[in-house]
Amino acid sequence: MMIKILTWLTAGLFLVYLLFRFNRVLYGDPEGRRFLSFMAYLLFTAVPLVLDLLFHEPSLSITLYFVLIFAATFFHEAALKYRLLSSALFFAGSMLCFFSASYLTSSYLGEGRSVIPIYIAVLLIEAFEFIFEVIIRQHNGKRYTMPYWSLMLLVPMMSILTILIMNTADNPEKLIQFGLCIFLLWINFFTLFLYFHLTEAMESERESLFYRMKAKEYSNQLDIELHSAERIRSIRHDIKNHISSLALLIQNNEIEKALSFIGDLDNELNNPTEYSRSGNKELDSIQNYLFRDAKSLGVDVTVEGAVPEKLSISEFDLNVILGNLIDNAVAAASQADDKHIAVSLRFDKDIFHYTITNTFKGELKRDKYGNLLSSKPSPGKHGIGLKNVREAVAKNGGTIDFIEDTEKKMFCAAVILYAESMKKMCDGSY
Repeated sequence: MMIKILTWLTAGLFLVYLLFRFNRVLYGDPEGRRFLSFMAYLLFTAVPLVLDLLFHEPSLSITLYFVLIFAATFFHEAALKYRLLSSALFFAGSMLCFFSASYLTSSYLGEGRSVIPIYIAVLLIEAFEFIFEVIIRQHNGKRYTMPYWSLMLLVPMMSILTILIMNTADNPEKLIQFGLCIFLLWINFFTLFLYFHLTEAMESERESLFYRMKAKEYSNQLDIELHSAERIRSIRHDIKNHISSLALLIQNNEIEKALSFIGDLDNELNNPTEYSRSGNKELDSIQNYLFRDAKSLGVDVTVEGAVPEKLSISEFDLNVILGNLIDNAVAAASQADDKHIAVSLRFDKDIFHYTITNTFKGELKRDKYGNLLSSKPSPGKHGIGLKNVREAVAKNGGTIDFIEDTEKKMFCAAVILYAESMKKMCDGSY
């Protein structure tokens, strides 16, 4: 009896943790005080055990299990229909795991080893919850998932195999069974906890890098605007003299000198550090920051075109795409004989076209599969990689093409991104 109680408690605690992770990835952190939510989740571990000991009625335990799963959703903010759907999904998945564990142990180990099926079922539920959480994170697009996540599934699977092998011995001690199951359960708990803790830490670090980059971009854009404002104030101070000089040139029919004078005024108004004036503040601040060192490297940059004030693509993805393309373009053009970069912007019928063309010297770098590599001396240590650019473009329902002219030593990257309405049409959502 004592081993049965400890089995339900230890397995139940891990099951409640899996339920908490399941609800958290769907609805976010619990509302209100976390301590009260934690205590309530712990209560869910004890209630089924007490009822099972008092009544020994499986149908009552199964019904209560679903009720507790549904009740746990009320610690999170969600609509009623989503609470019911998520509760039904977790209940169905866990029931399937319990039935699978019961069938496996009865046919493989024989009857009478009641401790084993419970732990195997919980380990199967762990694999189910882990796969579900990874899918939801990747579907959301904002969650970072560590590479080779599928290897994590080996932990519960190998634990189940270990339990089955260790318990094929004749008449194994129940205490040994129990101790082995507890040991493997804690290994699985800490592995799962550390995996997602490291995942969230890396996600936070990535967001921190993004916000630090945005702060630099906004600071650079503010300097540009202040410098432009200072130029305008300077010209406004002397505007009377400029108008008088221009009027005199026109009266004397010196049209060429008048046009030259107007051109000089226009150059005075232009800020040499402001490359992008598309009308979209986010896009302009990114490009102006990324092109800030182009002049000192002798690279001539021209940016033409206009886009709306708001684009459906996220700032993070925009930084990913432009950051790598512009960095590589500047690095390549700075080594060329004719140092030039041309950017073309266009937004037409809910489609955003971004084209960047640069000169280069020598041969383009490619990996063994033919994929383009960064033109920097150490591509693995700089930028975010063209692979990430392709992923960001694909995530926004767009396309990217690379065109090279080896004779003219010109390289072009053409990106097409779709607004939300166009993406829905392409996906068949309408």
